[in-house]
Amino acid sequence: MYEYQASLMSIHDGDTVWMHVDLGCRITLDMELRLDGVDAPELRTNAGDLALSWITQWFKDNPAPYTVRTVKDKKEKWGRYLATVICPKTAATLNTDLISSGNAKAYFGGTRA
Repeated sequence: MYEYQASLMSIHDGDTVWMHVDLGCRITLDMELRLDGVDAPELRTNAGDLALSWITQWFKDNPAPYTVRTVKDKKEKWGRYLATVICPKTAATLNTDLISSGNAKAYFGGTRA
């Protein structure tokens, strides 16, 4: 598990974001991150649109910079890094806030319900 400072580039859907990540020593990387432990509804559904709107507002309410905590230093099967996104200024955690809001479910692998 590693922690990096990051800024938001774009939001793909309720559980995937692109962030500009500072790896240290003046090295940066644009990373596609899958929110660890989160399963948001698919886009093009009412629930998916609501999750996307909710996550967009979360980033507005919780200003950058963010802390990105990766689960492991390799990508998952779809090419994304599993991560937790934290706003140090407000102590908010995107992953748990998204689930608590009812816009996503907890998911740690296996068959989805």
